[in-house]
Amino acid sequence: MEKFFYPESIAVAGVSPEQGKISNAIVSNLIGMGYNKEIFCIGKTRGRLFDLPVYGTLKEINKKVDLIVIMVPAGQAPSMLTEAGEIGINRAVIITGGFNELGGEGDRLTRELKEISNKYSIRLIGPNCQGIICPESGVCVPFAPVTRDKVKRGDVALIAQSGSVGWIGSVLLSHEIGGISKVVSIGNKIDVTEVELTEYLINDPETKIIALYLESFSDARRLCELAKGSPKPVIVFKSNVSNKGSRLALSHTAALASDDTIVEGAFDQAGIIRARGFREMIEACKAMALSQIRGPNLVIMAASGGMGIIGEDAVQSEGLRLAALSPEILSDIAAKGDWKIFTMTNPVDIGGFFNNQQIIDIADNLLTLDEVDGIALSAFTDGPYCHPFDTSGFVDRIKAVSEKRAKPVALSFVTDPLRVAQVRKQKDFPIFDTIEDSVRALSLQLRHHNSRKRKRSPVHDIKVNREEVKAMIGELATNPDKPTDVGAVKILKAYGVNCQAPVFAPDKEGACRSAEALGYPIAIKISSPVISHKTDVGGVITNIQNEKGLDLAFDQVMASVKLRRPGAVINGVIIQKMVPTGTEVIIGGRYDRDFGPVIMFGMGGIFVEAFNDVVFRMAPTCLEEAYEMIKKSKGYALLKGFRNENAVDIPALADALERISILISDFPEISELDLNPVNIFSAGDGLSVIDARMMINMENNRWV
Repeated sequence: MEKFFYPESIAVAGVSPEQGKISNAIVSNLIGMGYNKEIFCIGKTRGRLFDLPVYGTLKEINKKVDLIVIMVPAGQAPSMLTEAGEIGINRAVIITGGFNELGGEGDRLTRELKEISNKYSIRLIGPNCQGIICPESGVCVPFAPVTRDKVKRGDVALIAQSGSVGWIGSVLLSHEIGGISKVVSIGNKIDVTEVELTEYLINDPETKIIALYLESFSDARRLCELAKGSPKPVIVFKSNVSNKGSRLALSHTAALASDDTIVEGAFDQAGIIRARGFREMIEACKAMALSQIRGPNLVIMAASGGMGIIGEDAVQSEGLRLAALSPEILSDIAAKGDWKIFTMTNPVDIGGFFNNQQIIDIADNLLTLDEVDGIALSAFTDGPYCHPFDTSGFVDRIKAVSEKRAKPVALSFVTDPLRVAQVRKQKDFPIFDTIEDSVRALSLQLRHHNSRKRKRSPVHDIKVNREEVKAMIGELATNPDKPTDVGAVKILKAYGVNCQAPVFAPDKEGACRSAEALGYPIAIKISSPVISHKTDVGGVITNIQNEKGLDLAFDQVMASVKLRRPGAVINGVIIQKMVPTGTEVIIGGRYDRDFGPVIMFGMGGIFVEAFNDVVFRMAPTCLEEAYEMIKKSKGYALLKGFRNENAVDIPALADALERISILISDFPEISELDLNPVNIFSAGDGLSVIDARMMINMENNRWV
């Protein structure tokens, strides 16, 4: 990746000596951003551009070229890339659009580009992108105009799938946080992807914060692995997230597994800061640029009483705390004020302080206190009763105080936004729009800090005969008419998951024999390869006390299913011994196209159906991550004991989640797993899987 950002020479193909050609801006940007190595211009018309010769072909250059930037019509791009390969160029950026984003002929051209890049070992960024900006080296190849006053050198890197997001992101980061280290617009990413670039930036000494805007993943699991081990914060704004991945689902797991819920779970597991919008991504970068916060105790220094109340509300809503300041500290602050009309508390009202050095000294003193972890500071810069305020100098001194004390000060101003914009443009210290934004920034930083401290033990080495399980899965896959529940339970039991054993009966007589062997009371369930939601079609009757009741229940189940699902394949019924009443939860797994095997946990009953109360993690999941899944459920308060209800066996649940996650990780051919319901009993009494379904990744996608 290094040669993309620090090439010794660059060729730009598609330019013209004539004024007004859009590709000429690439050469202009390189010159304007101070790229002081060799630039070679290639175009159909020979001549001069910005006092540089324009060559007709690459071969005319007769010098070594490290990087070529191609902006020719899509149909000409393959031949230009071939010419580059023939003279030994092994790095290329293709700006041009018109490839696989359009389909049809664009797909053919994309395949051709891949073949050429493979043949000549060319690493390729794009096509359909704005390329690279690296202020340190002066490399700047977007076709949109870029100047030094718009894009400044800093320590935030941005990878963007969209060219416009990359361009405006570089401008905003330059104005609001001090600047960028590197920006890469990756476009269709047919070769170089966000994964390789993230790995490079993690090791880049010029980069302290990594932000990504993605519309699709190249290898989401690998990206998460990199972020998990990164000493630098990784912020991702993933757009194009919807329920498009949920088809007419054959399982509860599939129905509940939207793109959004899986992204949320995987990012949380990996310690990725998730931004849900473009502005939120920029604000997250600003938050992570502050000095590191290490606790939840804040001081609100507010320009007025009203601002203090707003800040206090934000502290409460973010789950933070107002630091408890001693009467001596508050009295000392009050004594420094010009107006002696304020009662000092936290929030600290600094509206009566007319000397900005007083405000800085107060902030400095507060940051020395062990009970203070950070400050959200809102200050006036002008007004009818304000002294002349050196806003620029104030920002510099607040930054110095924050760095000296190694604690964050999240700063906002109560003033004309244009004035703030001017100061932002000059400074490399984050300035927030409101005191609420300041508090949210501190909260985000603390959550990220805490997530990096989470204990992670290795996944347990479960003793299981995997060859035997593989044979079970193979048998189920090749016998689609075999009862589904029985096979799934055998596989789960092999991994040490307690299940209520199902007994298959093809007819009423078999059902009666099975019930007699198990002992009443029993439950009867329909057995069908195409019916997942059994209760929805009247396919389940529980608490049957005797043979007469079973006779009636069998007829009732069959009649109901045939009425509600006419033509559905029915193998027979499943007979199960009734288990003691427990708390119902759902556990699921699936093979996701982006993240690979993922495991799901949610509360049963109305929680999962009405509130979509589910949590996802990438599998395998260690025991600590399993506990985190449980705690993130909205129903966690019920599980740990609520009012007169006893706590359930949470350790048994966490153990089961880990074991099931290992199963689906060991066998990715299990494309979906649905355990619903799972009954959890009182603390120490374990759990039991009541119903289990499994889908193997076969060509006909049949339940097995």
